[in-house]
Formats: sequence, structure tokens, C-alpha cells
Amino acid sequence: MPAPHLPRYHCRLAVSSWHGNIEYLSRVLPAHALAEANDIGQYSLTALLKRLGLKRGSRFRRWRPTIGRMGSFIGRLADRFPLRLSVERFVLYAVGLTLIGLAQVLHSWQFAFWDWSTFAWAAAHVGTPGLLHPARFQDAFVYLPAAAWALAPLRGLPSGQGFALNAGIMLCALIAAALVARRIYALSFPFCLAAIAAWAPATYAIVIGQNSPIGLVLILVSLAGFVRRAPALTAIPLALLLYKPTFAIPLVGVLVLQRRSREIAIVAFGALCWYLGSVVATGGDWSWPITLARLEHALFGIDFSYNATKAISLTALLVRVGVPGVVVAACAAFVVAASIPALTRVPDREAYAAACLLGLVVSPHAWSYDAVLVLPMLFVVATTAREPVRTRLTCAAYAVAPMLLFAHEIGFNPLLLVVCGAFAVWFARRWRSNP
Repeated sequence: MPAPHLPRYHCRLAVSSWHGNIEYLSRVLPAHALAEANDIGQYSLTALLKRLGLKRGSRFRRWRPTIGRMGSFIGRLADRFPLRLSVERFVLYAVGLTLIGLAQVLHSWQFAFWDWSTFAWAAAHVGTPGLLHPARFQDAFVYLPAAAWALAPLRGLPSGQGFALNAGIMLCALIAAALVARRIYALSFPFCLAAIAAWAPATYAIVIGQNSPIGLVLILVSLAGFVRRAPALTAIPLALLLYKPTFAIPLVGVLVLQRRSREIAIVAFGALCWYLGSVVATGGDWSWPITLARLEHALFGIDFSYNATKAISLTALLVRVGVPGVVVAACAAFVVAASIPALTRVPDREAYAAACLLGLVVSPHAWSYDAVLVLPMLFVVATTAREPVRTRLTCAAYAVAPMLLFAHEIGFNPLLLVVCGAFAVWFARRWRSNP
């Protein structure tokens, strides 16, 4: 029987999807061509080329390995694809946004590797009182002091090498986050990886030497345990996440609201370990919490005056417009109190995602790289919202996110609109509704 006639575009899609799933091929091939391929007993490239009328020695043979790998990725991406976009267009957008984000690393050396100088200082001074007494305000290490022990192996490395090693670790963290997310949200791994890598704050954290991708991994692992009702899997990642309290405290609040006593006990034990480890990290300073609080208080004004345009929280916005500190604190407390009823009514995945957003909204210290915490809510939208709202909200968030690179020029961080807007939409929908 002669090979079926297919338009050139359909031939290209079919060849690139030879390792894809049957559902995806059924969208591309006519019914009679798909039936003939099925008669052969396998969806191999050779069989597909034969049915398309292409010779085995054609120019496609040269690109067979590359086409196979790309087709496998696109085919798996098409499985459980949640957005009203073509898979090819989604891949194009995701690759473009990822490259735009990572391209900034080419300029890192011109800015002394951005925030990595802080972590290099911590690596050099962990175990001494100098850890909380930096010579320059740029070197102030405002995490829990014990977290600096993780940087100790990098002591003595040149800044460039330490920065590159950190970037590699953060890239691995993004891959790990995608692996965990695919299980939590029942999405394909290629989609999760593309969604995380294309999120501008995730790549921004890498190119400036930050570590928020590690926080994202810990949050997703904890969420996996939270959904499964596994106390250890829920609490141990949260205990580790205490290295950055602004990330961990909102999620600990969720545990308190749901009365997860065993998880709370494990986190409390972890907090004790952090305290003792920090005593050693500061050279025996048992009052290091007071020292750290004084350092943060002295640093806040200087840091905020320079980075105010990068802020993404509601509290930072109120401070910028001149609202008194007491009023700002009252507004933050009101937002938290008003959110508690909604947090107790929503499903587990949504509760974690909303708590992450709440933490960003009320945090006094939330910059662009902290917006990786928006990703859990984006996954919730991708799996629960209806069309066309789902695709429109997701595309809007991803379109606005790269504008963080122009925050200084614009005068404010467009990510603030995404963070506060996403929380406002969630709050309005859930305030009087049931999950």
C-alpha cells in the first residue's frame, strides 16, 4: 500500500515525536497512517519514516539521535500537559526564558560575583566571632550562623570557583525540585523542569550566587511528606529550612493550624540543633540571637535604601511610600490573621502554596530571588484552575517575571505585582468558599 500523503509540517512533527506517546501521535498523524504504524507493532523511527515515504538513507538518518532525544522529551512533555498551548510553543517559550535568565551570568565577574561575596566571607569566618561582625555591610551573613558550616568546605577557594560551584549546585537543586514536583502534582517531569527553569527568579538566584533553589527543594520535599501524612518527611526538611526563617515560619504555621504535633516536635528539635550549631559557628557566643538581631537592624536601612526597587513584599512597598513602621506591622499582622481561616479550609497542596505566598507578602526582607516560592502556587494553578483562566494566569506570570532584571530602571519590581496579585486572587476566592 502506498505511503499516506502528509503535509510537510505534519511530517516534521511526526518525525520529531517518534518516541512520544500514542496520544500525541494521534494529534499529528491521520487515522489511517496511525493504524498502519500500529500494524508494524512499534512506533520506531524506521517504521514511521517508512510509512511517511522517506528512504532510510535520507538526510533524517544523520540527525536520528538528536531527533530521537528531542522527540522523546516533547512526547513525554505532551503527556498530562496542563496548558492550552501547543507543546512546541511551550518549549520555545521555556527555552527562551531560561536562556534569558542564565545569560546574566556572563556579567557576574564584573560585579564581583554579586552576593557570593557574603557566602565567601561566611566560609572564611565560620567558627569565629567574626562571622557576625563583618568588615563591610555587604558581607553581613543574616542567615542562621550554623548555616555557614555548609560553606566551610569552600574556604580558600577563589571567588570565581566558589561562585561556579554554587551555580552548579543550584542547577542540580532545580532538577531535584522538578523530580519532586512531578510526584506531588502528577505532572510530567519535562513540564516541571521547564516550568521551574523558565521561572526568572529561579535563574536569577543562580546568576547572583544565592541559594533559594535549595529552599524550594526543601519546601517541595516537605510538601510531599505533608500530603502523605509522613511526619519525618514533612518535618525534617522544614527543620533544615530554618536556615532561612522567613521561608520556614509560614509553613510551620500551617503545621500549627493543622495540629501536627509530631511534626512540630521534630521541627522544635531541629531549631535546638540550629541554636547549638550556631553557638559553635560564632565562636562560643551563646547570645548570638541578640547579636544577629542587632546586625540585621543595623543592616536593614542600608540594604533597603539600595535594594528597595528589588523588594517584592507588601510590607516593603508600604515602607517605601513612607508608612510608619507600627502601621506596617499592624497591616502585616492583619493580613496573617485574616488568612488563617482560609488556610485551614484548603487542600494540603494549596495550603503550602498559599503559606509561601503569605510569607513573601508580609516579609520585611523579600527580594527577587525569593520569588521561587511562587512556584508551588503556579503548579496548583496549572493542576486545579479551569481554562482559559489557567493558561492566561500562568502566561501572565511568566511574562512579567523577567522584568525583574529592569527593576532599577523602572523604579519598582514588577514581581511585586505577581506576588501580591497572586495572593490577593487566592485570598478573594477562598475567603468565603470551601475547597
